[in-house]
Amino acid sequence: MDSSAIHNKWVEDAIRSRYVTEFDHHSFGEIKIISTTPLTDIKKAYQIGFDRNVVLKYLKEEQYKVEDEYHKNFLREVSYCFLTIKELAKIHL
Repeated sequence: MDSSAIHNKWVEDAIRSRYVTEFDHHSFGEIKIISTTPLTDIKKAYQIGFDRNVVLKYLKEEQYKVEDEYHKNFLREVSYCFLTIKELAKIHL
């Protein structure tokens, strides 16, 4: 298995195991991104102009809106996950 296949597998497994049950989707303007989708869908999101700064800004704003600490921590993790996934996806576009 080459390194890009290993990266793709790792990212897909990470998304499925950590986010599939808790985080279905969010709408960012006109673009709906499903955080539990495989890496290929995240690549497609890049190709249609999905901007990481928009997502990170949205997630940061959401953190301030929620009062429950678990939800805040979860949104922080999702922000980090988006950063990591997007950086990996960019490498393999």
